[in-house]
Amino acid sequence: MIGSCTIKKLVPSYAYAKKNEIVSLIGSSGFLEIAVRDANADVVLGVKRGDIIILQ
Repeated sequence: MIGSCTIKKLVPSYAYAKKNEIVSLIGSSGFLEIAVRDANADVVLGVKRGDIIILQ
């Protein structure tokens, strides 16, 4: 959960997300990434580096 947004979709790459869809994926470095297709996730989600997120 990030802010009031629950991310329900894990995609294999950005290409699998619809425009402006909030998704998660495992990046090329092996880390979990939260992304918004064709947008800036930190602006859309209202978060910044270092903010706490909850993984369940």
